[in-house]
Amino acid sequence: NITNPANLTALSPVTAYDVYVRAQCDDDTSLWIGPLSFTTACATFIPPYVQDFTLFEPECWEKADNGDWTEGPQNFGFSSWFSDGYANLGFEGAPKINLFTLGKSDWLVSPIIDATNGGPYQVEFDVAITQFASQIPATMGSDDEVRFLISEDNGASWTTLEIWTSDSLIQEGGQHYVIDLEEYFGQELQFAFWGTEGSIDDIEDVDFFVDNFEVVDGPNALMATVEVLNINCNSDGDG
Repeated sequence: NITNPANLTALSPVTAYDVYVRAQCDDDTSLWIGPLSFTTACATFIPPYVQDFTLFEPECWEKADNGDWTEGPQNFGFSSWFSDGYANLGFEGAPKINLFTLGKSDWLVSPIIDATNGGPYQVEFDVAITQFASQIPATMGSDDEVRFLISEDNGASWTTLEIWTSDSLIQEGGQHYVIDLEEYFGQELQFAFWGTEGSIDDIEDVDFFVDNFEVVDGPNALMATVEVLNINCNSDGDG
């Protein structure tokens, strides 16, 4: 008495499962067929969402090594983004992309953030740009670019929220960015960092870092109003 297709419920997100099937007629049963193996998709995350990149890749973040920012990410699973110490301090804890020669068009994509309740929110993160394997601030190549992008349609299209180029000057130790998301109030959102070395093989060899990514309440977040009525006496029941 099982319908086809059969729906499996109460599964956990980002979890691998094996499914086996057999027929049962009265007291007779067939051999088990299987396994059919699959991994459930990521659940959406509800703000406040904080990712410090202690582990890389974090849960439900994805990498891709192809696709212009106007097209969206392609060839998931591969990328030049990897873990290193933020601003080349240490050896892990922050995503980094090295921009030196040619050919990169690489993505680091967040999970979906459910901003349909609460907010409006803001997104915050740290950025550092240094010389290769150094803590010294650097200038990017003439047509190097890193963009911070947002999608309102599950990654089908992207809009630039911030861009770093050869004109970008980041102080030693990096810079903290805060971007208001009030324009995107009440939507499911996805974010991405996209880096390219362009078509000119410059001599600049730079490391671009991201760290401490957060989606949290913005300054105009909706607040609850609570009316306080003090109790007169413990036995009065007038609280």
